[in-house]
Amino acid sequence: MNEVFKVQSRRLEEINDFLAKTPNPVLDPLLEIIEKYGGVGKINAGARDRGSLSSLLKRLEKKSKRYAEQLRWLRDSRDSGLFVPITGYFGGIGQPNSYPYKWIDEYLYYYTNYGVRQVLNINGGTVLAGYLLYKLGVDIEFKISVYMGNDNPLNVLWTLLTAKLFAREDGSTPLIGFNLSNAVDNWTIELTGDIRRELGFEDNVRIEHHILETYKHIVRQPYDRLQELVEVAQKVKNISTKHEGGVPEIEQTRDHPSDILEYFLPKTEIEAQQLMPALERNFMDKHASVQRTAGELLRAGVPVLAAPLLHHAG
Repeated sequence: MNEVFKVQSRRLEEINDFLAKTPNPVLDPLLEIIEKYGGVGKINAGARDRGSLSSLLKRLEKKSKRYAEQLRWLRDSRDSGLFVPITGYFGGIGQPNSYPYKWIDEYLYYYTNYGVRQVLNINGGTVLAGYLLYKLGVDIEFKISVYMGNDNPLNVLWTLLTAKLFAREDGSTPLIGFNLSNAVDNWTIELTGDIRRELGFEDNVRIEHHILETYKHIVRQPYDRLQELVEVAQKVKNISTKHEGGVPEIEQTRDHPSDILEYFLPKTEIEAQQLMPALERNFMDKHASVQRTAGELLRAGVPVLAAPLLHHAG
């Protein structure tokens, strides 16, 4: 079955067409910055000349003797063994070592036993695992979580190029939702829309965007992206709007504002702290914010596909 993993030549051609197109709003800025520094040859030569340790130390000595003395202290401290030698492991959203294979095993268990088809994906390794499962014939579907941190056009391009490379014969992929980082602005969302359209995913991969977040423990408040959404939704189609909290002006009046950490509380602790009334109030505030977003989009002439059991007419 390893033959199935082969990337079809026409997929490469489609990707090359995108990479070589001009103008290219995703890649042109990269080329412009390289040109700003005089081209690749000049960049490499300058780095070799000015990037040597001796050159850097001489320049620092002229700029700040205090900084140069601090570097000498660091060097001498290192040489005398003053620093702790092992600091631990660092990484992104964790699926270390063999865990992508455990993720595949767990997914297939729930898929085969309970028919669970759609899953949240948070790691580059398990995203690739999802693409490979789908190309093998498993009808997996997944969305990429905000926690994966896709926060710029080049990051988006990397993710969608991989989806294109491992698409099935009919061009479909298991990626159905693409949640960008909370930090993205409309410029990134518009370029994401361009990349998605050029690669043929506009109708099949929705861009998911957080309009509101819980009031505590995740992003700086006030966080309200509604007006940005109304603007970008008139240019970019197939956007899913997400609401984890209420409108900040309402949240700040609550005795118990919404809190992302409470998503992970066990039922026993919720009951012990008698939190259920407060959590229900938080949920209703979130529900009201969903209605607010739908209303603003409709007033701006942007069609809304509502969830019939969650939205009401009005």
